[in-house]
Amino acid sequence: MILMRKRKLWKRARCGPEELRKYREAEKKAENAVRNAKRNFEKKLAKEQKQLTILCLSKRKDKGQDGSRTTERSRQKNGQQ
Repeated sequence: MILMRKRKLWKRARCGPEELRKYREAEKKAENAVRNAKRNFEKKLAKEQKQLTILCLSKRKDKGQDGSRTTERSRQKNGQQ
């Protein structure tokens, strides 16, 4: 929506200095909006990656020596320590 406004103002900006000033303000708002969206996306992506890493590490700790997934309760049930 911000980018559409910027494009419309560019068409008018060639008419005079007042319209050019409005275009430049819209351009700054558009740049800030894109920058913030990109920053938020990258933060969200990093947070999800961190959660996946923690989940993978916890799954790795649950695996037994033979590679099968075991839990403490199933080890006790089978007589293993």
